Amino acid sequence: MTTSFEGLLVGRTLADRYEIEEVIGRGGMSVVYRGVDRKLGRPVAIKVIALPDESSDGRLRLRERFRREAAAAARISHHPNVVQIYDYGTDAELGLDFLVMELLVGRTLKEALAGRPPTPREASRILLDAARGLSAGHRAGIVHRDVKPANVLLSGDGEIEAVRLLDFGIAKPLDAAPGDDLTRTGLYAYSPAYASPEQLRGERQVTPASDVYQLGLVGYEMLAGERPFDDAARARLMRGEPVPVPARGRWDTVPAELRRVVERALATDPAERYPDASKMAEALAATAAAAPSVRPAAGPPEPEESAVEEPLLPGVPVALPGAASRPALSLEELRRWKVPLAIAAVLLLVLLGRAAFRGPSGEADPGSVAAASTLEPGARSGEGGGSDDDRVPEEVREKIGSAVAGINRTWVEGELREHLSYYASRVDYYNSRRLSRAGIRRDRLRDIRRYPRREVSVHDVRYERLEPDRVRVLARKSWRHDHPERGGRSGTGVQEYVFKRDEDDGKWYVVSEQFLERTERLIRPGEGSDPDE
Repeated sequence: MTTSFEGLLVGRTLADRYEIEEVIGRGGMSVVYRGVDRKLGRPVAIKVIALPDESSDGRLRLRERFRREAAAAARISHHPNVVQIYDYGTDAELGLDFLVMELLVGRTLKEALAGRPPTPREASRILLDAARGLSAGHRAGIVHRDVKPANVLLSGDGEIEAVRLLDFGIAKPLDAAPGDDLTRTGLYAYSPAYASPEQLRGERQVTPASDVYQLGLVGYEMLAGERPFDDAARARLMRGEPVPVPARGRWDTVPAELRRVVERALATDPAERYPDASKMAEALAATAAAAPSVRPAAGPPEPEESAVEEPLLPGVPVALPGAASRPALSLEELRRWKVPLAIAAVLLLVLLGRAAFRGPSGEADPGSVAAASTLEPGARSGEGGGSDDDRVPEEVREKIGSAVAGINRTWVEGELREHLSYYASRVDYYNSRRLSRAGIRRDRLRDIRRYPRREVSVHDVRYERLEPDRVRVLARKSWRHDHPERGGRSGTGVQEYVFKRDEDDGKWYVVSEQFLERTERLIRPGEGSDPDE
């Protein structure tokens, strides 16, 4: 795609919808433009793809493969560390294929590395967030295949930089047939300096472990200040020879735990690496540099006796304060949390929650809805460490904390109108992308009819500032929903909300909601609500 052709597209409208304004990036056989979605009136990034010259049948096959791969990448649920793909298609008049993506303002990691190198703390945060973004793709069955600094975007204002992974639009579904991809045409070639050994050898069936290797290369470059392997080393990797990670640049000054994570990611044999990005993210989050301290909730002195309760997550014992040992939750998003220190306060809140739906006699009212949310807005809530600019202001925490409490309270009480008022007009809702409020209402109404008795307890809330007007919230919850004749379910888990402040009314609305982890058990008909029964 020549420069003159790039200029000719400015001012054109693709597919009678996407107006092109200006070039904002180039790479390989594609050009990225700033544009406007005329239907929705929102700014977007438009990547225009130039398919190589082939026969008519060949171009049709390539176009079909492009559409399949773009559709697969668009299936990735909205994630705070992935640039969202809104649409894809072909302009019939111009014969051009394009992707429509979320438009973000920022700089790439490649640009950042050309300036001041990040500190180990900064580098580990970027690496962790990039791993979380890759993990979202891996969970959706997508291998990225081109992880490099130019595909890591640092967006935000000033010191606030959210890490977003770019170019899942050139990724490949894990279930694609061997050779059924666009790489063989040269359209979506990887970057040799950031290729895994299996990519250098020309293997078609790359796995998530290949992405892990590429992310390890990015991590080494950030931490050491230079790339680990030169052309000679890559030639050895191509021949299948093991190449150890060199101690170059600032590598020896990197904390040992962090070095071990990157070195495992850079194992020549894929079987010796982390199998996917989620496991690498867990390891990164466990390092001291990637997991800054969190201000603990105030509480009474810890008791001497062990107080280990039933596991909150499948197969993972959680030692509450006073336990002899305190293993961390095996969930990447929770590695940055500390288990609340005030067990007495937790028990008191649970008791208060249970009391909220008991009648004058102290017995549960079988005909009532149990409004058992134990969250007090603004109380017992915290956030990840970092600079003051990274933290969520107290007044924002209070507003969002109140919204989280309201969402759960109104669900328990069956107040659908008020419940839906906390959601944006379109929400990435579990496995549904941009579901309307009407769709959420149908889902909630179905469960309200199915479970006349509902209880929800929110035990802890954590906040993470992604952008000035976007905040990620992790809520640790337990619940019990049942029917006196049909039974039901109870469980515990961690729910993620992403709140966005509306430009017009200034209110915070949920734009994404999903469970990051949960475990449930079935309740038999007539089974009591007391756990001792």
